[in-house]
Amino acid sequence: MKTFIRFFLLQILALHVTTFSCSAVESEKKINDYFKNVLLIINFNHPYYDNIEFLKEIYGPYFPNIVFYGDTPNPKYPEINIVNHNGGYFIHKAISHAMQKWPNYKGYICCQDDCFMNFWNFTRLDKNKIWLHQYWTASLKSKDHWWPWWNRPDGFFAAVKAHKKLPDQSRKMLEKNCGQNNFAFTWADFVYFPNKYRKEFIKTSQHFNKPNVFIEIAIPTIILCMEDYENIEKLNPCWGGTINSIDLASYSDAVDWLHPLKFSKIENREFIKQVVMNKFH
Repeated sequence: MKTFIRFFLLQILALHVTTFSCSAVESEKKINDYFKNVLLIINFNHPYYDNIEFLKEIYGPYFPNIVFYGDTPNPKYPEINIVNHNGGYFIHKAISHAMQKWPNYKGYICCQDDCFMNFWNFTRLDKNKIWLHQYWTASLKSKDHWWPWWNRPDGFFAAVKAHKKLPDQSRKMLEKNCGQNNFAFTWADFVYFPNKYRKEFIKTSQHFNKPNVFIEIAIPTIILCMEDYENIEKLNPCWGGTINSIDLASYSDAVDWLHPLKFSKIENREFIKQVVMNKFH
């Protein structure tokens, strides 16, 4: 009797493991299929290129198309696409470069190297829409604002000049989203564009050069020049600043992306490896 019970329990355990494994494989395949025509652009604000192999390990099984960007050449890493974006301040230049170099993808994700994507959550999103999160506005009539990045040469002063260069159609859409004589600002560590916006992004982003407009103004404002915010997929990020990594104890797989998470730290790498392993294995 004991032998029969032991055998029966082992059969149940085996069935549970098999079911879980099949479910994990199906989930992994679903995500891989979802991103098969999407280009993942990973940008390095600073040349911590030693993290490339880790990023490939984490994202490679799910994103078949990954390219890397930075503004500092390193002969050890010839795969880095070099764009002068001033330490990530002008990342719209990298996005525009990638869209021109690889024009045939159905969508483009741009993610900072120290931003971790809970990418399994993205399958709920419409790939024919832009993905963004909340934003705020600042007036082009005044350099005074509670946000410290506004009163800078690449903030208010560059924004005023960019606004003058915008075509009427872009201005009208921007005004609908932000009000009259306002620009948008928000975090810009992650964004997604469908291909149907590719040409318009490339064209519109040129107005945010000479003088260059800061990333957290340029990216949301370009988007809101192109599309009604009501038609944009709304993301749920966890943004913890720019310097120190977020507290791992506060990690949640319910958010869409987290920043910053410095992968030069071994404990952060091991933590994320375990997160992904628990999700798919």
